[in-house]
Order: sequence, then C-alpha cells, then structure tokens
Amino acid sequence: MVTTINPLAGALAGLSDDTAALVERLRRSVVVVRDGGRGSGSGVIWGADGVIVTNYHVVQGQHAEVLLAGGRALRATTRLADSEHDLAVLEVAASGLPAAKVGDSDKLRAGELVFAVGNPLGIPGAVSAGIITATPRSGGDGHGMVRADVSLAPGNSGGMLATADGSVIGINSMMHMPGLALAVPSNAVRDLLAQTPGERGFLGLSLQQAPLPAAWITPATGDTGFIVTEVTAGGPANRAGVLVGDVIIGADGDALAAPHSLTGRLGRLRPDDSIELILLRGGQERRLRVLAGQQLEHAA
Repeated sequence: MVTTINPLAGALAGLSDDTAALVERLRRSVVVVRDGGRGSGSGVIWGADGVIVTNYHVVQGQHAEVLLAGGRALRATTRLADSEHDLAVLEVAASGLPAAKVGDSDKLRAGELVFAVGNPLGIPGAVSAGIITATPRSGGDGHGMVRADVSLAPGNSGGMLATADGSVIGINSMMHMPGLALAVPSNAVRDLLAQTPGERGFLGLSLQQAPLPAAWITPATGDTGFIVTEVTAGGPANRAGVLVGDVIIGADGDALAAPHSLTGRLGRLRPDDSIELILLRGGQERRLRVLAGQQLEHAA
C-alpha cells in the first residue's frame, strides 16, 4: 500500500524545520546583559572579536556582565554610548564569538516577516514573530525607528530584530503599545561604530518618540514629539534647563515633521555645536539652546 503525503503538509513541515534552524542560529548571537542592580536585558554579538550592541537604557555604566548563550559569563566594558539613539556598544575579552549577520535597515519593506529574539522576563533566547509595519522614514539620516507587530516584554530590550534570511535589521528598544514594537535600525548602529569617541556631539538626553495629543498639533508643530525620559546630571541639556517630562516638538526653528527629523539633527551635531530645542512644558512652548559636549564625557 502506497501512502500519499499531502504536499501542503510536507511543505509546512519543511518550513517549520527551516524556521526552527534559523531561530536556533539567531539565538546563539543573543546574550544576557546585566548592569548591577538595574536588572537585565539583552544584547547582540555584533563582532566575533567581542563587540556587543545593546540599548543605552539597559547599561548606562562603564561595566556590565554578559552571559553568552552557552552560559559563559564575561565582564564587559562600555566602548560607546548614545543616549539619543538608545544604543550602547560593549566590549568583552573574547574572540570567535557567534556574530550576527548584519542587514541593511534602509532596505526594509512593510510586510516583511521578522523575528524578535531576547531574554524577556528572564526567559533566555525567547522568540516572537511578526511583520514590519513601518520602516525608518526616508530623508534625513534615515534613523527613524523600525516598527513591527512582534511581542516584547521587559528583558527584550537590546535584543535583535531579524528578517527571515537571518539578517539583524534592528535592536529592540521598547513596546510602544500592544502589537507595536520599536527597534533602533541596524544602520544607526553602523554609523555609531564608524565614529571615534568624542566625534559626535553629546546632549545628555534619553528620548522616547510619541505622537502629539490632538490638542497640541498645529501646522507649526507637526504631529510628532519626543518625550524627555532622562537628563544626564551635569550634562549639556541639564545645564540648559531641559527637564524630564519635557516634550521636544522642534529644533532650530523647524517642527519634527517625521520621526527621523530630531535624531537626524542630533546625529549631525559635533562637540561645541549648538542646537535650539523647541519644547512643550505644562502645555507652554519654550525654546532652550543647548551647547553639545563630548559624546562620552558622561557615559560612566
């Protein structure tokens, strides 16, 4: 008796096997990042020689502990920190690490299948799948956030967002709302790694992109703002009078018409450059001029 295998069932089984193999490969490039008493997050092995990328809000000090997929613990040192893009680059004394395949986030298309890999709620190497819902906007430096309908939870921050061919195209940053996750595009990491310490102007701000309430939207402001979630003590923004909770709606006289418009301006700042931030505080518009400092002078 000849048994006929349903072609669809065979195709699905093959797809399932291929997906499982892809996920296992991705998981090897994801690490746990522990920053003392701040809890833990995730990181991505960017270079086999010990370069690891995570979120700035995961590790803000000079040192952290990195736990590899196999359980090996390594001491990490902060090499670069970029609070405005929510990125940090760590280094560990190791070689031959399973580095991720890095993709080009500028080539992303809405609807592409993606996988988020991280360590949510203490579960190592957990995976969720979804699709790209919006890509970084074109224009400026292209460093708007990648948006996807994957599920994220505490501990996912700093983990990878990868396409179906295994290319990392984002560093997961936050769950904006159920069904909408935000990731820092891989090309922002590329540009950060290409800089030398101190080359980029430092303001000392942590920002969270958010739509403006309808009552605040005018032709002058646009519909996008950035909430200031942290101000580095003694940093340039702190000295200029920027406060946590301020909502930045423009810079140098222009509204933030697109998510990349502020990050693009910040990315072009150099030490001793100045920028005028237009912000809302208590519903009132204010303008504060901030003189950029050295990028790493307040990283510790």
